[in-house]
This record gives sequence, structure tokens and C-alpha cells, in this order.
Amino acid sequence: MALLILNVANRMLKKTILFAKKHLKNNLIQGTIIVTTASLFSNFFAYLFQLLMGRALSVNEYGVLISLFSIQAIITLPMGVIANAITKIVSEVKEVNYPKGLSYFFYSIFRINFVISLLISLVFYLFRYYISRYLNITNVELFKPFTLLLFVGLIFSFNTSFLQALKRYKALSADAFARSFFKFVVAVLVFYFSFGLDKAFYLLSFFILLAGIFGYGLLSKNIRFEYRKFNKSNLKRIVSFSLGSTFTFLGLSLIFNNDVLLVKHLFSPETAGYYSSASVMGHIIFYGVSPIATVLFPVCAERYHQRKNYLEPLIKGISIVGILSLIGFIAMYFFPSLVVNILFGAKYLNSIKYIPLYALYMVFYSLVSVLGWLLVAISKLKTGSFAFLAAVLQYLLIKFVFNNSVEQVLYVSITVSFILLIIFLVAIYYESIKLESNKVIR
Repeated sequence: MALLILNVANRMLKKTILFAKKHLKNNLIQGTIIVTTASLFSNFFAYLFQLLMGRALSVNEYGVLISLFSIQAIITLPMGVIANAITKIVSEVKEVNYPKGLSYFFYSIFRINFVISLLISLVFYLFRYYISRYLNITNVELFKPFTLLLFVGLIFSFNTSFLQALKRYKALSADAFARSFFKFVVAVLVFYFSFGLDKAFYLLSFFILLAGIFGYGLLSKNIRFEYRKFNKSNLKRIVSFSLGSTFTFLGLSLIFNNDVLLVKHLFSPETAGYYSSASVMGHIIFYGVSPIATVLFPVCAERYHQRKNYLEPLIKGISIVGILSLIGFIAMYFFPSLVVNILFGAKYLNSIKYIPLYALYMVFYSLVSVLGWLLVAISKLKTGSFAFLAAVLQYLLIKFVFNNSVEQVLYVSITVSFILLIIFLVAIYYESIKLESNKVIR
């Protein structure tokens, strides 16, 4: 059955790509359609993973799963920041001494990444008792397989950065699709054989490793194994850019995960489980529009580097994100029970009351996230760093003031995201004025 679904999805994806190539000449639109279509299919399998895991596990266990995934996103953020720096730099220098220069760069990054991944995983494991207490996780043994998953997920984390910067949208889509499908396979095994979380993490580690090797194979078109010596070229730029963009990406990641972790910390395990399911459903909105940022980031970075008009694709992208997010919100506002029943079943009906608010939260966050990425792409790092201040404000308000109910947590998250959205929009507006002034002077 799974192979049949994969085959049908693959044929539909190919037809969409052929249509985009034939009828759409605009690189931004074509790339967005290819990546978005593939993302829809990969997100479909990602949500099948969530659906099956939610049904296979108890509400409490599912809360543990989602909270660990959330803390993983925060812990691995430094790698994510570096990944975005790599995307920007490769977008600017990909044609210099190709393919030798690109290959040297890739293998140098791979060596450094392996060591950093190992260190991050070891530190995480050493702090397992503190993390388990903070998140109210009673089974500390789960941290052994989860640490392995953490390490395996990091060692090939830069494949997508290179594919994205090279504008290899079909390969980028195939990479994302493979990772989601492999996760779906794990969920099927867990559901069918009634495995616990420990076996689920071991299975995920194995299949994520396979997905990483597959992504590496996709890059073989652009990098050559014979050019694998260590080269310091551009490494200083990565450090410089990463330090500058850290506060932006750290802030965005914290805003996205603070609420789940604080609910797990402050409320009962059962409440945290219901909230986790609501967050997964609300995230459909964000993951549905995030491919647009994936396409826009290298386009805007390249145009900014070449002193071309980067605001035109930016405005188009933000408009699409806004419209699609609003459609998602309307669907979840009017049909929350339908969404819950389709994805998680009657066991999670108590999460219905959280879904409309969470959907609104995701509308604002989706816009903020895309704008944050694009501010980094055009090197407006000081403005982007407001995301970190917003995340700190969100944490402090929930932790010490508004924590009498889950609804209060959502109201804080919505308000903080909305304020940050206004700040980012004002910054973009002033950039547009500046760009028009430069045109007049020329």
C-alpha cells in the first residue's frame, strides 16, 4: 500500500514539474511551484507519521515525543544557523572555480560538522537528567536512542543548504520527500508492531541515516570526491555570517518551540499531550508555506549580492504566504473537529479548543518566519535580531505571568508574533523607500 501511494505521488510530482517547466518561465514562480508541490507530498507523509504515532502512542507518550522534537529543534539551532550561512555563501560563490571550489567547501564543512554534531550529542546526553526533570519525562532511558537520532540527523544536515543554494529544486524536493517518507515507514512499523518510543527512535536513526546518504548522492552532480581536501576558504565568512544571524534564527526557533516546551513544563502530561497534537495540526499552516522561504532565500541573497532589485520577489513571496496562511486559518477555525478526527481520532478531541487560536498564532508566525529569513538574506541582521527579543519576551510572560491556562499561553504567543510582524514589515517598508531613492539618484 505504501509503495502504491509513493508511486502515485511520484507520478503526480513529475507531471507538476513538467507543467511548471512548460508554462512558467519565471524562475521564482517555477521554483516555488516545484518545491511547494513536493513539500505538500513530503508534508503529507510527515503528517501520516504524526497521525500514526499519535494513534500508536498514549496521549502522555505523544506529548513526550513532540516535546523532545521541540527541544531537538532548539539544541540543533547552531547547525541551522550555519546551514543558512552556507546557503547564502554558496549562492554567491558557486560559480568560482567550479566544481573544485564547491567540492573543497562541501567536504571541509562535512568534517567540521561531524565533530560539532558529536559534541552537541554528547552534551545533550550529559544533561539528560536535567532535561527529563524540566519536561516531566520519567523514562530517562529514552535519551540513549534519542541522542543517537540527534547525532544522525545532524551529520548530513547541510545537504539541503547546498541543493537550495544551487537552485536544484527537483533534487531539493526529492531529498525532503525521502526524509518524510522514511519517517512514515517508521510510523507504520511502530503502529503495526506496537513498538515503544525507544524502538521508534532507533528506527528513526537508521532511516534518517539512509535519507542523509540519499541526499549526499543527489549532490554528486555538483561535487567531486577527488576534491575533498580541507580548505579554509569562506570558513571565516561562515563564522561571521552565522554570528550575525544567530539572534534572528535563534529567536524564530524559540518562538516556534517555546510554547510546546513551557506547556510540557507547566501543565499536566495529559494536557501537554493534547496541546502537542494541536500544535502539530497548527503547524500544517507553517509547513504549507515554508517552501516559499526556501525558494526566496537564495534568490534574494543572490540579487542583493549583485545589487539587483530583491524586493520584487520578496513582496510576491510574502503575498503568497499571507493568502495561503489565511486559507489555512479559516479551515481550522471552522472545522477543528474534522481536522482532529482525520489526523488523530477521537482520543484527541480535547485538543479542539486549542486549534483556532493555534491556527491564528501560525498565521502571524509564518509571515514573521519568512520575513526573518529574508532579512537575513539581504544582511539586515540587526532588524532580524528583534526575533530573539520577542522570544525572550514570550518565554518570560508565559513562565512568570500568563500561565493559568493553555489559552493564555496562546494569547501571549499570538501577541508577540504580531508585534514582531509589525516591526519586520516596517523595516521592509523603509528598505523599499531606500531602494527607490537609490534608483532616483542613479
